[in-house]
Amino acid sequence: MSANSSAPGDPAHVRLKPTVIVTIYAAAFLVLHPLAAAWGQLSIYSIWYPIAGVRFALLWRFGPKLSAPFAAADLLAHLVWGDFPARPLQAATFAASIVLPPLAYGLAIATLKALRRRAGGKPSEDAVALAVGMAFAPALASISSLPWAFFDGRALAVTTLLEQLGAVLVFLVGDVLGVLLIAPPLLWLFGLRDPGREDPFQRVSPAKLAEACAVVALAALAAWISQNNGLGLRLEPMLLATAWVGLRLGAATAWIVIAGVSAYVLFLLPANTEQSVRIALHMLTASLAVEGYVVGSFSDAHERHLQEIARKDRLLMHAERLKTLRAMSVAIIHELAQPLSVLAIEAKTLREISRAPTIDQQELKAVAHLIERKSANLADLARRLRGFGERGVAERAPIDLQALLQDAVAIVRPEAKAANVTVRLRDSSEARIEGAAVELQQAVVNLLRNAVAAAPGEEVMVASRRNGSVATIQIDNPVRNSAESPNGMGIGLIIAKTIVEAHGGQLQQTEAHGGVRYSIRLPIHCEPHAQ
Repeated sequence: MSANSSAPGDPAHVRLKPTVIVTIYAAAFLVLHPLAAAWGQLSIYSIWYPIAGVRFALLWRFGPKLSAPFAAADLLAHLVWGDFPARPLQAATFAASIVLPPLAYGLAIATLKALRRRAGGKPSEDAVALAVGMAFAPALASISSLPWAFFDGRALAVTTLLEQLGAVLVFLVGDVLGVLLIAPPLLWLFGLRDPGREDPFQRVSPAKLAEACAVVALAALAAWISQNNGLGLRLEPMLLATAWVGLRLGAATAWIVIAGVSAYVLFLLPANTEQSVRIALHMLTASLAVEGYVVGSFSDAHERHLQEIARKDRLLMHAERLKTLRAMSVAIIHELAQPLSVLAIEAKTLREISRAPTIDQQELKAVAHLIERKSANLADLARRLRGFGERGVAERAPIDLQALLQDAVAIVRPEAKAANVTVRLRDSSEARIEGAAVELQQAVVNLLRNAVAAAPGEEVMVASRRNGSVATIQIDNPVRNSAESPNGMGIGLIIAKTIVEAHGGQLQQTEAHGGVRYSIRLPIHCEPHAQ
């Protein structure tokens, strides 16, 4: 993978040369690495290491192969600063402790992306992989530091094994906080110019935002009460609040809470806070950050999966409508051919009448009226078929129930006529329902086609009635065996049920009068009261 391209699933539309990327990283390292000394603990590592976030963001975006140049840049910076010990063995150990963490970051990112490719990862899973990487890369880097924590010249002040392991733990906490606080906004900025970029705050609504603010405020109040009652600062309530925000509003909003808590712990803790307490608070903050961001990322992925399922459901419904039209095509062509033949004959008659020496006005009017009526019938059938073949839209609107049933019966009638089935529409209720007209029409058409296929030579009855706030559509088939046509895909009834339930209704199949009755129950559309 080249540095100016990205891994599959990570389209890099910002094209930068590797030398430019390494230069940017080196400049950031020269600024941020010395800055981390303000959070130095246990004589070796810093409890917050912001350059780790820059390193992770650049490697994730532009490719893990840049980890080797990044390691070289780190090494060169320390050479310029004159940090290397004089003794060769200690210098080699020190160099290894500088080089291994960037390489570990590259290895972690490369491993995650390879696993995603092997598993056929989808774009909707990118957020989860990113969240896992933000915890996995610092963990692998801290493991890489284990040997050097014991032999590095800087570790001479650390005398016990537990303190040496504690130094590695500080390394992990510092890198986790650095990655989770710095990498997300950088990656968002990198993606600003990407076509089709998703808004990271698209799930935030006023109601959910108010809920999140209330939860965070309650958690902050609990932490404040604890701190002012001699129990010390307790971040456990904020940990729960961050998980709640991530679950409800996604990773981007959870990051804002993480950043607020981390800012307090990093910059506002009293100067006389004991080292052990400070480390414990940073560990809890790192746990909070990992938990909140991972939960938010899983929630985002779940939301994208639901959207993808809904999109595929719409495509499947559209395919079923087109399949229905194809299956009905022979009958529809026959239905169109007959009136077209009549129109041709009547047009010829009209021409003959116009050529006669004397024109019979009554005959002329009768022929013109017949042509007008047949043309209107053809136009009406074409309108219904065209509307049925179009893709349904997500917007819902009030629908006249009687008009909906008339259109559905008109669409099915040619196929029913070919099967010698009479589809009779009784006087229907004048109720209005709310929904996507094309989708509801498809549900009724699917059920009618099932009834027609199961009842050759019989009569299928369609009716509707209103009972309070519910409208019921009934399709009565006199034949008990109402299975779908053997030539169908076997999903017509399933799609009808899905559509009805998506509109807040119910579809039931029962036995009635020796046959089968489909009953669709839908809520009535409530008109707003005039002020």
